[in-house]
Amino acid sequence: MAAPGILQQNDPSTRAEFSDSIEMDWDPPVLDKIEKHGLWPRILARLRVEPEGLNRAGSGGHGTVYTVPEIDRAIKVTDDRVEARSALTLMRRPMDEAYHVYDVFQVEGFDIYVIFCELLEKPDYFFGREFNTFGHMFGYVLNKDNVNSYSAMIAEMLADMEKKGEQMNEEDLANYESFISFLHKLVDGLDERGITFKDVQKGNIMKRPDGQHVLIDIGHKSKAPFVQLEKAQVLEALAEVLAAVKNFTIIK
Repeated sequence: MAAPGILQQNDPSTRAEFSDSIEMDWDPPVLDKIEKHGLWPRILARLRVEPEGLNRAGSGGHGTVYTVPEIDRAIKVTDDRVEARSALTLMRRPMDEAYHVYDVFQVEGFDIYVIFCELLEKPDYFFGREFNTFGHMFGYVLNKDNVNSYSAMIAEMLADMEKKGEQMNEEDLANYESFISFLHKLVDGLDERGITFKDVQKGNIMKRPDGQHVLIDIGHKSKAPFVQLEKAQVLEALAEVLAAVKNFTIIK
């Protein structure tokens, strides 16, 4: 199923129209050099700088999410190249169980990436809780074996309840069935796209307005160390981010 509103992502001329100063750079990354990347949220916090016109929705180990309501989009600014590459894969091959990505840019001259994606809502309490539980049980790693183990654990729990003459209430039973189905579809879709995910926790699952839960933030789990940047460099990077948003609005 194609994500709605993808902006001619295979047309180089469309990319050029966004901004002459924003470019894609997808040479094979040297992942063991990730420690050299600057940490965007800490940079902004240290300099007390925020992009005007963007609403901060939250920050993680490598990036910050802003909402842009006037264009019905969110943007993620991150220094995590793994996340940016995963986002590019999902842009080209979207799936229902992961967030829809509309475009990805590298800020020229910086290990900073801008991901345009859909606006999402907080997950249902049950999904958030169980996603967190799954992460703690299996070392935060999402793979087929762990999903099968979780499914077997829930089946065993239900069988034990039945032996005792007990019965799970219909709402919880439906929630478990829906959650397990989501996990199987999610891990199958990621496997098909060659994406690995090792940060299963409630902060990385959200929900569309139609009720579909989706995975977000598909990058490194660990925090990158702070790398000192001069304020002028940060302001330059911010200008590039805002230029991308401006031009995205015009294209839309």
